Parts: sequence; structure tokens; C-alpha cells
Amino acid sequence: MGRRMILNGTSYFGQGAIQEIVTEVNNHHFKKVLVATDPDLIKFGVATKVMELLDQAGIDYEVYDVPHGRACAMLLTSVLKFNAPATGEKYRELARVFGVAGVDEMDQETYRQAAIDAIQQLADDVEIPRSLRDVDAKEEDIPFLAESAFNDACTPGNPRDCTLEEIADIYKSMFR
Repeated sequence: MGRRMILNGTSYFGQGAIQEIVTEVNNHHFKKVLVATDPDLIKFGVATKVMELLDQAGIDYEVYDVPHGRACAMLLTSVLKFNAPATGEKYRELARVFGVAGVDEMDQETYRQAAIDAIQQLADDVEIPRSLRDVDAKEEDIPFLAESAFNDACTPGNPRDCTLEEIADIYKSMFR
């Protein structure tokens, strides 16, 4: 048996890990799998091995080859906007760290927006796409993407409770 990689709370890694994917998908009764990878893993055939196993098992999947950090960066300001009501004064400190002048004189709504704007400017400076269309995401995948995010092991740690519909709305906003 291989080591573990993350699959909604279960992780396998190392030699033989890929062989566990079909078993995990079936054990969890997943209807569809999100294969989140990056172009190099496709180029070197690692993601192809995963997709071949899923094909052989007749498991439906969708491939997104946007590196995890880039995908997180794309969603960051939308998620920051959603979470703002549950963050107290944390965004004041974010604005301060990003060099926003006069944060101590700003009201809460203003410094929260200033922090979000500063982070968006950094994303723009390093050419992080603003739209999911820019990475060939499909609007018809929103329900699947939202369900994957909702069921992610990290979701309970979000500063603001969220519903599946609210997560879908965040994704929808990324197509405008």
C-alpha cells in the first residue's frame, strides 16, 4: 500500500499512492472527481496516470490544470470580500502590512476595502487572472467546484460559516 495523499481528509503519498485513488473515490461514493493539477504534472504524465485509472473505473472527472497557489490567488479577493463581516479588525492590519496610508483614520468598511484593493493590486502586479474564464474554467462546472470546496477539509476553518450556495455565488462572481 502506498502512502497517503489528501482526498477530503484522507491523504496518500509516495510510491503506489495513485493506485489508492479509485478505492477512495468508491469508498466515499463520490459522483465526480476534481483532478486539480498543474501543467507540468500533465506534461510528465503523472496526471495522465490518475485519469487513466479513473477512466478504467468508469469514474467521471474534471481536470483543472491551474496550480493550487495560482487558483487560491485568483479566488483570494472574492473570498476576502465574503469573509469581511466576520474578521473584526484583522483587515486593518492587512491594509497596514500592504502599506495603505491612514488606516487608523479609516472606518471599518473603508480599511477592509483598502486591504482587499491592496491585495488585488498585488495579484494584478504578478499577473494573476481575475476571471475563471482566463484559465478555461467552465460555468457549468460551478456546482461541482462549489461542492468540492464546500466538502474540503479546510472549509470548517473559514472565518465565516458558508453554505454551498454562497460558495457557488463566489465562483459565479469570478465569471463576470
